[in-house]
Amino acid sequence: MKTLTKKIFITMVMACLTIGSVCGQTEVEFINDTDIPTEELKEASTRVLDKVNDLVHYLGMMTCGSCGYSDNTKLDICTDALSLFMGNGDPYPVSVQIIRGKDTIWEKQTAPAVAMQFIKSKWTPDSVITRLTKEYLNSLIHDPFAKKKHVKIGLAKAARIDNVNKTSDGHYVAIVTIKLRTIRLNQSESRIIYQDDTEKKVQVYMQRVETTTAMGTKMVQWIIKLGDIYAVKVE
Repeated sequence: MKTLTKKIFITMVMACLTIGSVCGQTEVEFINDTDIPTEELKEASTRVLDKVNDLVHYLGMMTCGSCGYSDNTKLDICTDALSLFMGNGDPYPVSVQIIRGKDTIWEKQTAPAVAMQFIKSKWTPDSVITRLTKEYLNSLIHDPFAKKKHVKIGLAKAARIDNVNKTSDGHYVAIVTIKLRTIRLNQSESRIIYQDDTEKKVQVYMQRVETTTAMGTKMVQWIIKLGDIYAVKVE
């Protein structure tokens, strides 16, 4: 694999919470250690960050008690959020490379449904909980805190791509770091009773599909899906 080791800068405007957030425009930097042309990878990486920011936006909508969304509307939002993930949150088929002697074969297998990690609270930083992403997102529809306007979720800091690695022909994995802010409010929404910022690592799967148009020109399409989300630390 050819190593380009060129830095890429992408400017993103981060989503903000209405209470206790810091807004701004941030340059995102990472190393191009793939065989993809830098400009093409820059465009693909922007789409990766868009996907992650879309997820945070959906989380904010599903926990917005004052927005007046019905359970049916939140169910539609949940469906849109799940469409960002591999298998739409369900187990999904994958091709696994297996080496048998001198032969290499691709075997169809079923990957488990994507999962999401949480740290229980900043008072218990070692208490990591893992839930299926689909289960968690569906639970937000009926979350009593969200229904009573007691919780808000959003970005505390702009999403950042740490790395992009090639896994097989046309397939890549990006690791995106986000800092997710959770705020719990009192009954009148006038005072914050709890707030934490949890750093998470998001696996993002990227598939590069190159086709030839009727005019004979090459066209590149990127299929981008989110994978597992790991909780790193809370403060």
